[in-house]
Amino acid sequence: MSIFRTSAFVTALLLSATACSDGGQGNAQQTSGSDQASTIGDATFEAGTGVQIGAEDAPITMLEYASITCSHCKDFHEDVVGAVFDDYVASGKVKFIFREFPLNQIDVAGFAVARCAGEENYFAALDMFFDEQDAVISAAQDGTILEKLNEIGSGFGLDSDEVDTCINDSDVRRQIAASIDAGQADGVSSTPSIFVNGVRQETVESRSAEGMANILDGLLGEPANEAEADTEDPAETNVNAD
Repeated sequence: MSIFRTSAFVTALLLSATACSDGGQGNAQQTSGSDQASTIGDATFEAGTGVQIGAEDAPITMLEYASITCSHCKDFHEDVVGAVFDDYVASGKVKFIFREFPLNQIDVAGFAVARCAGEENYFAALDMFFDEQDAVISAAQDGTILEKLNEIGSGFGLDSDEVDTCINDSDVRRQIAASIDAGQADGVSSTPSIFVNGVRQETVESRSAEGMANILDGLLGEPANEAEADTEDPAETNVNAD
């Protein structure tokens, strides 16, 4: 039987601004978690916690802790993560690790469905949950959240019984709990929390695609904003119009 039928689920919807923010107190320590992973498709579930994508020997590791119902996480996912995937993960420069940091039971259930969708579909499922964030929250508020989870799960071959089993699966919940434990070990108290090569990123710059590109390029030893170097010679712009 689903958790949504046996508990006062809507009261667990904890969407406080302080919980979903631009990050808590940072540190520069190396992040926790296992480096071992079993590969299926393009993404892999880490042996200990999280989901990773990208070359194992990439010079940069970018780690994100996030929540499905966090609006800041949605913005970061859509504005920054997509660009990192296209420009850095695909080229072998960055290994990206996503770790679930649920703020409420919607997040737990959503992450469970994404995991049950399979490693090859995990990030696609995550994309869908962020795309449908407003609808997911509305469904929780009007009591139709299970139907919404079934709708999203069906896009990845999960029927209603499989979704129900998935969100109540103790092994899946332990995997998500391991991700939370890793976040707490890394000092995470809010989402999104971003680490690059083990160093927490808390600047406004790191929250934009251009800013993150500058951070990554700096670590790669590449010049930032190359386009700005091609400025016109002032002498050539002051042409006599006679």
